[in-house]
Amino acid sequence: MGLLSNGLETLEVGATAWRLIINSNLEKLYSRTEAASTFLAKAGGTLTGFLTLHANPTANLHAATKGYVDTVASGIVTSSAVATFTNKTLDDITNIVGADHVHYKVKNQTGSTIAKGVLVKAISYETGEESIRVAPCSSASDVAIGITEAAITSGSYGLAINTGVVSGLDTGTYAVNTILYNNGLGGLTATKPTSGMYQACAVVIRQQQVTGALLVEFTEPGKVNWDDRYYTETEIDAIMGAAGLLPSQTGHTGHYLRTDGTAAYWDSVTFDPGDETIAGIKTFTSSPIVPAPTLVNQAISMGNIIEKTGAGIGYGTGSGGTVTQLTSKATAVTLNKPSGQIVMNNSLILANSVVAFDCYSSSVSINDTCVVTIKVGSVSFPSNYKVQATTIAGGIYFQLNNVSAGSLSEAVVLNYSVIKGAIA
Repeated sequence: MGLLSNGLETLEVGATAWRLIINSNLEKLYSRTEAASTFLAKAGGTLTGFLTLHANPTANLHAATKGYVDTVASGIVTSSAVATFTNKTLDDITNIVGADHVHYKVKNQTGSTIAKGVLVKAISYETGEESIRVAPCSSASDVAIGITEAAITSGSYGLAINTGVVSGLDTGTYAVNTILYNNGLGGLTATKPTSGMYQACAVVIRQQQVTGALLVEFTEPGKVNWDDRYYTETEIDAIMGAAGLLPSQTGHTGHYLRTDGTAAYWDSVTFDPGDETIAGIKTFTSSPIVPAPTLVNQAISMGNIIEKTGAGIGYGTGSGGTVTQLTSKATAVTLNKPSGQIVMNNSLILANSVVAFDCYSSSVSINDTCVVTIKVGSVSFPSNYKVQATTIAGGIYFQLNNVSAGSLSEAVVLNYSVIKGAIA
């Protein structure tokens, strides 16, 4: 006789023939082969169907169901895994990135609890604890590194949100999109400082006394902005005058500020009636009366050489002249002006012929350029002619070409202007 693991007794009949399994009702007699295929041995063996367990495992060697294993494995993400988080809480001081913000792991060693929503500054770094020791900002010049996400008791760790959303705050007195600044007391204010340094910290994104929300940003904790407001002239005068930087302007209309290297004072502009050297550009309110220039860098009369008006740039009155050609279209003329008009003789010029003449002028050099056109109205059809001007030493060489099919006898009027040139 033997005893099975389930308490049934067995009786071996022969070495290999029969195994008698005795149960409480003596219902069946099993052969050795039937017993091996029906019952699972205490050691070894293979199940041919599913085994249903009565409960989840509670000890290390308990068997576990597939459902239990799937549930546990679904919450595990390895360092190399790619997974999508749904309804998972990431906000913990051991994380670098929060669900909707970036935060620092901080430690409060001030001796008092730091409340939620307090601007904190860095005091030191806790080596080995990988955290920043913080304290509430106590001055408008303090550089805040973040705002507390929840209250932090003294000696405890917590989160200081550096960039992102902070909710559950009292923003009832601030409209959405209001910019908030460090108020110097660990809190926020909508009043921008008018002097010294300041730090813009947050923008209101929900106005509510209990569930208000801010979008905060302390991305450059080492940088604060200098006062950048605009001042009126009166304010500048008052500030600089109080600092002894600017003398009073009373009674100094039209004067300029001057310094002797020690102090600043107002001075008037006075020109000597004799020769005067001016550095830079001088704008005259009226045309100055000066003699014709003879040296480099001497002033030039606006009416004498060149002027700029609303109509364009060119030679002014007094710079030009006119001359009438005698005898024939080949007769030379003289006009000592950089700009002028030549009335040509009305002698005959044959079809497809060219006639040339010289215009002597002391205002022209060989390096200058001459621009010439035919005055409209002086001829029947200006298209019957082509005219060309070439500067020569002491004058201009003109060529008039009759490009029509017939002979012409017209007093052609030429308008010309010389552009001064230089080769050094």
